[in-house]
Amino acid sequence: MTPFQCRMARAALDWSRVDLARRAGVGMETIYRFERERAPHARTVMKIRSALEAEGLLFLGDEGMPVGVRFSSPPAMHGAPGGSDPSALGAAPLAPK
Repeated sequence: MTPFQCRMARAALDWSRVDLARRAGVGMETIYRFERERAPHARTVMKIRSALEAEGLLFLGDEGMPVGVRFSSPPAMHGAPGGSDPSALGAAPLAPK
């Protein structure tokens, strides 16, 4: 996982650095430094990545391929905006005709 992917993953989940730090069990400053391209220990990156993967995110790109982040299933399944389930966005379901 790259620092760029970490920022993209937080944005996809609408998490702050504090949210991610709590869920990963690391300090907020650790998240800040990592996202600013200061590499922490490999085990710390794995804690961060594991917390994001637990929310259904997949990290894309290896060995020279473009990097990215995507949900393993539709975002509404994970409570993030943008899914096809209107109730996930706070909308009322349509009444039958």
